Amino acid sequence: MSVFRYVAVLLATYAAAWTVSYVFIVGFDFGLYLTYLWRAWTFNGLELVAGTWFVSLALFLPASVIAVIWLRRLERRRNEPHVYPWRRGRDG
Repeated sequence: MSVFRYVAVLLATYAAAWTVSYVFIVGFDFGLYLTYLWRAWTFNGLELVAGTWFVSLALFLPASVIAVIWLRRLERRRNEPHVYPWRRGRDG
């Protein structure tokens, strides 16, 4: 299992959670998207930034668990030898 895959999936999951929370709190005005993200992670924001940050964390935690479970299943499926359904049970 590659650490890079986990980091990439978790960053993508947080970006999705941040986008959903930004749209929920601010709306579809993406002019301040990166500014709010920067202010949230430097703790310089006010109520809207803090609200967006808290909602994004609340969305990210369950989504990250789902993403890690999904990635582990993909890794397990990739590492299993492929067996055709019609060849099962034959010594062949």
